[in-house]
Amino acid sequence: MKNFTKVGVIVGSVALLMGAYGAFAGAQVNVACVQSAIDKRENSLIAARQQYDADVVAAIAVRRDARKAAWDLDTVAKRNAAIDQAMNAFRKSHDQADAKFMSAVKVGSKQFGADMKACKAAPAANEASI
Repeated sequence: MKNFTKVGVIVGSVALLMGAYGAFAGAQVNVACVQSAIDKRENSLIAARQQYDADVVAAIAVRRDARKAAWDLDTVAKRNAAIDQAMNAFRKSHDQADAKFMSAVKVGSKQFGADMKACKAAPAANEASI
């Protein structure tokens, strides 16, 4: 039984490697193309992250101003309602920023896969996803 387990692990490992690299075995890899694909993906990630950070900073600034304005209100009930509204608006803005960022990451990953395929190269197992 132990021998079958070892063989299964070895066969499974080879199958994984073939899945990751076998599609392009023997193909001539265009290194400049791969480097360009990497640049494109990393630059899209940087842009997405910068946009995410800007969106979150803007949401925090709006929340700050709304909370400060809430303290100008004359009753506790109005103040608490305004603070709740500010926090809910912040959460919504933050969630939208998260979704926008994750969408950009998915688009970048998908494009990277297509670019690598065009370069006749399979991404390394540790860089296939971001």
